Amino acid sequence: MGKQHKKAKQTRNKHKEKLQQPPAELIRQSIELLRSGNPRQAIVLLKAALKTGETPETIKPLLFRAYLARAAQLAQKGMGVEAETIRQNALANLPDASAITDDDLGELLDAAPLEAVLARCPDCFQTRCPSAGVLEKIAGQLMVTRRWDLLPRLSAATPLHADAPAARQAADQMHAGEWESAATALKPVRRSSPYAPARIFCRAMVCFYAHDDQGMHRALAMIPEGSVFFPLARRLDQDPRRIDCLWDRPVCAQKDVDALADHLEQNRIPAAAAAIGKMARVLAPEAPWRGATEILMALFPMTINGQWPRDSFSRLVNSVLPGSQAGAVLAKMNFYHFENSLVDAAAYLKALSVEFPEPDRRARAASLVLTHTVNRMEAEEDDLIPATYRLPRPSRALFGLHSTDPELNPLEILLKAIDLDPGNREAYRLLVNTPRHSRDAKALVVSGLEKMMVAFPEDPLPCLELATVYDEKNAYRKAEQVLAEAKRRAPYDPRVTDRHVTALLVSFEKRLKSSRLHLAEADLEKARALCTDRTLPLVTAKTIRFQAENTGQLTLFSNAASLTPEQLARTLEEAVESFVPHQRLATLGLVALDLRRGPPHRHDAYRKTIQRLFKRFRVDIERLTSAEARDLMLPLGKEFQPLMPTLHRAGIYLHHYPQLLKRIKDQDLPAVLEAMVADQCSAQARKEIQERLKHKTAPLHHVLAFYGTAIQHLEGKINDAAAFEKSLAAASGSEKEMLRAASRRLASHARGRLAEALRQFDFSILHRAPSSLADLDDVPFDDVDDDFVEEMDFDPDKIYAMLERILHAPDGELPPEALQVLLVPMIRTVESLMDQMQMRGLPGELIHLVRDKMKQSLGDDWLFDRFIPLLTPAQIETLSPEAWEFLFGK
Repeated sequence: MGKQHKKAKQTRNKHKEKLQQPPAELIRQSIELLRSGNPRQAIVLLKAALKTGETPETIKPLLFRAYLARAAQLAQKGMGVEAETIRQNALANLPDASAITDDDLGELLDAAPLEAVLARCPDCFQTRCPSAGVLEKIAGQLMVTRRWDLLPRLSAATPLHADAPAARQAADQMHAGEWESAATALKPVRRSSPYAPARIFCRAMVCFYAHDDQGMHRALAMIPEGSVFFPLARRLDQDPRRIDCLWDRPVCAQKDVDALADHLEQNRIPAAAAAIGKMARVLAPEAPWRGATEILMALFPMTINGQWPRDSFSRLVNSVLPGSQAGAVLAKMNFYHFENSLVDAAAYLKALSVEFPEPDRRARAASLVLTHTVNRMEAEEDDLIPATYRLPRPSRALFGLHSTDPELNPLEILLKAIDLDPGNREAYRLLVNTPRHSRDAKALVVSGLEKMMVAFPEDPLPCLELATVYDEKNAYRKAEQVLAEAKRRAPYDPRVTDRHVTALLVSFEKRLKSSRLHLAEADLEKARALCTDRTLPLVTAKTIRFQAENTGQLTLFSNAASLTPEQLARTLEEAVESFVPHQRLATLGLVALDLRRGPPHRHDAYRKTIQRLFKRFRVDIERLTSAEARDLMLPLGKEFQPLMPTLHRAGIYLHHYPQLLKRIKDQDLPAVLEAMVADQCSAQARKEIQERLKHKTAPLHHVLAFYGTAIQHLEGKINDAAAFEKSLAAASGSEKEMLRAASRRLASHARGRLAEALRQFDFSILHRAPSSLADLDDVPFDDVDDDFVEEMDFDPDKIYAMLERILHAPDGELPPEALQVLLVPMIRTVESLMDQMQMRGLPGELIHLVRDKMKQSLGDDWLFDRFIPLLTPAQIETLSPEAWEFLFGK
């Protein structure tokens, strides 16, 4: 131990003697150390020279270069954190611009971003033109970072400015992977340009994708060593599959993809699994199972379109991935298929911990899964057995379900999604648009919107939606409070002002109904002071209604009692005279709607007055644009619900202006057709479609043909799936997406099998025999399949005739033959219905729910209540428990 200590002491003494040399000798030795590749020891000597009193102007350039060289050594060893610390030391010892050489600039650009270099030594680039190597480094950084805003900070004398437009265009195309376009854009660039290495690199990438390996290697060899593309070129030259330049992940060779496709086509599961494993190790070397998961999910659509059996896909997943990861992928596959509704969603939620081990990401993913689940539940809203009833009780907590009410369940799921991710805007959108009829449902919506107000403190939208819910609950004071908060958040947002106006008009309606006319008039006056061009027609219509309905008190508007028809015509004409045509016609339509609320004895007189005014302004039709004419025909927004007796106004304008449809272009017509169907104007809609289809070259020809077919089905004129299929076969891809969305919207106006076919966009359903009483709603008895008739065991013609007599017979005067002809077939029909709907063994509460939903959908056509009093005790005893619950209810 003594010898070791002595030797260490001698070493320390020699080191001290070395550091005590004159500054000039220390500087000379440090320069030799830098040349020999020992920057670490050079830094020690230079710092010692600085302590002896040597001028910093002499030491700083050398210390700067020594730090940069040491940082490069550490980076090569993989010590990135240490290298970054040394680079910061180099920047702290940055010498004056006059002492910085071009080699120093090159090393500095390798060590720091261009923006930082320009900020620390701007004079190096403004007063002189750097060397070609430095310019190539600058050009490379500009193309990789696309920070073209830094270009003006360089000297105008540099050649970087001349080719900048072409380089800028090419950089965007390179980042998008459009290598051929980038190479074409860089063709004007000269060989001496700083952007020339980028042109060479693009040529190499074009050869790479064209499988021209020889051309690729030849181009890569031409890239200079100092270019920013050189490290990428060297890696691409060594192994093209491991390169990740300018894209997020490495690419797999085309031969690997082709081999995988061949294995899948021949159903060689082990070989396909091996190919996927090989590609996964290239895509994600740090976690190959993630790469394999991405590949499997890319292959997943093959199981949907029937190219590959699902059981084969399941075997492939289990062959490629370990147990937990395989289970997660299969759960995701089942969730996307969504065949078992919430059960599949619950399984996927449980498997999310494998795919997203981080709690934050897992919570956001679960929120998206819940949101998508509610979307799918809306598509199945006509299912007689709600999806939540099929969910096992232990899984209900995953969805945040606390009740058994089908109306509350989607709202509870959305609240759970919001709790997991308060920034999920899609969940808030669904929460607002989900029907809310009960007090509990509205309370859930209020809870969700209050959370949105906290999550988005500057957004007025949750305040506006919350005010709407409060209006529905008649909580007008709370609505005013949240509207005040909305105005604080966005004082100049027109949505806030318009919503404030509608809130005042809602208050006006309530006070007018309760005969508090002075308060109603005050609300109306406030609304008029706040109204904008969008709400001016509505405020004007309410003003006219107030004058027309006011009795017994003087008003601020006319100083007279209620208006006579002549006074109404004169007042309304004066009010709208200065309006533009669109506002004037919108006001007339709103007045025509609003005056329907008045006393019945005034309707005829006021209606004639409105007709005269519509005729007076008929010329305005010719001044409307297609968009303005479309807006007049569309229903009013949901914010008008408490203000108007109906939101549909297409019938009013078609009654007075049939020629209004001629002002609407084909691309604006589909929305108008749906509005006409909703307002029971389907005959005019069908005639307009037929007129336009006479022109074979009309735009959206196939879309209009689809609408024509759908309207004829809704009217009951045809019942033929071939007409739908013909329109779909002729439509283009983009048109089919339009038709899919239109089909879902039109489904709300249909019933039975037609509604199901439109909702699912599957018109083969129209060929299918009816399987429930709801399906019989759109099928005449003489069109029912013979097999179905035999199964139901009754004579449809006789039954239909008897049903007609029962429906139109007065109470207590049922035809006696109904007892003999209908009663027994009715019992058999109910028993068969229980079998077909798979309701055997279900609890009574669930059967009651199905009965209530069927009764609600059929309305006045529900006939079983007419039969129940006719059943004898002996017949009741023969009923199965399910049929008894179905017939007698709770």
